[in-house]
Amino acid sequence: MDLAVRTLRDGRADGAAQAPLLLLCDALSVVGGPALLRRAIADLAAAIAGGRAQASGVLLLALERPPAHYAQLCSLTSVSLTVLDGFSDPHGWGSLLGGQPKAASGASGSSGGNGRLVPLPGILAAADGPQQLQQQLSTAAAAAGLQQCIIIDSLSPLLDAWGAAAVAHLLHSLLAAHATSCLLCGVHADLHPSADLAALQQLAAGSLQLVEASELECSMCAAAHGATPQGRLAVRLKRAAGRVRAESQLYAIDASGAVAFLEPPADLLSAAAAAGKAAGAAAGADATGGLAQQLAGGMRLGLSRAEAEAKARVQLPFEHQGQGAAYQTGDFRDYLPPEAGGRARPGSAAGSRAGQPDPAALGTAAAATAGGEGQQQQQQQRLGHILYVRDSASEPEDSDEDPDDDLDI
Repeated sequence: MDLAVRTLRDGRADGAAQAPLLLLCDALSVVGGPALLRRAIADLAAAIAGGRAQASGVLLLALERPPAHYAQLCSLTSVSLTVLDGFSDPHGWGSLLGGQPKAASGASGSSGGNGRLVPLPGILAAADGPQQLQQQLSTAAAAAGLQQCIIIDSLSPLLDAWGAAAVAHLLHSLLAAHATSCLLCGVHADLHPSADLAALQQLAAGSLQLVEASELECSMCAAAHGATPQGRLAVRLKRAAGRVRAESQLYAIDASGAVAFLEPPADLLSAAAAAGKAAGAAAGADATGGLAQQLAGGMRLGLSRAEAEAKARVQLPFEHQGQGAAYQTGDFRDYLPPEAGGRARPGSAAGSRAGQPDPAALGTAAAATAGGEGQQQQQQQRLGHILYVRDSASEPEDSDEDPDDDLDI
């Protein structure tokens, strides 16, 4: 909710052609739409009273609830509240009967010092209802002065009476007006076709979606906070760069209608994160396996168990030469001769130091008895390593910046 209130508080950006529009979408299966709307109005009124909002007042169109339902939310004397009453007599039946609606006659006296009530009898039944409503909103905003925050408690009566095209045109006109700082509208998402909702969301800068809370969230929040959440508020805001910023909060409503936002327990966050990570890993493994099979064709990219065991039994050269113990130490100086920078004694290998006979030493002794040819063979068996010799002295343009250029194999 803080993200949505901040957007309403900041209002129209500098140089923007339109003011931001937020849609509060609720449904019959989720409780809390009117309560969350009241909470947003109260937070915005507090921001206006503290001088932290672009708007200087609130202009509210009441279509589903009486004006007295919203009058107390702006009880602060520094906040100007103008209520357009489209609830008391939306179809003009009171005027046809020759009487004044009770809500309209008593609401003006109950408003605060800065409050004002404008009755709209028969606004939904009039043939030019959208034009009349636009004129009334423009006149009320101009009379209040400066920029106003326009709030419509529900667009559903307007959609049922005039259609999505007329409502979209009305909202577009309100957003383009210079006196509009921001616009907040509620709508019952389960009562209208998806095409109508998509047209409204195309105009909106963000949406506040009410979804049901899962059984796990309800049980864990009840154990942690002592209150069962009625639902989850999912806020999605569009940025100028095209990205979407999302926020999700659990909320609970008490007997007085006050809204309290609940933080999910840490156990629930870790469990949800672990479940999402496991699901993502499983999906990734399935996708990788299918891609591997598709690329492999008739070949096998892996090893069978027998092949893996046979590969593990293969001995590397240093293992069957009796130098395994020296290689296991991890120090190359234990098995390299002094000519290669090691400390292994000539005539003895690393395996002989561990108390084992050195096959290379035995072969060297046998070759020494054979004469000069044996000495040459002894020299070859004693070294048996690749030596790297610097050649910088012979190349004047060589430098030490790249070590690979200074080595000859």
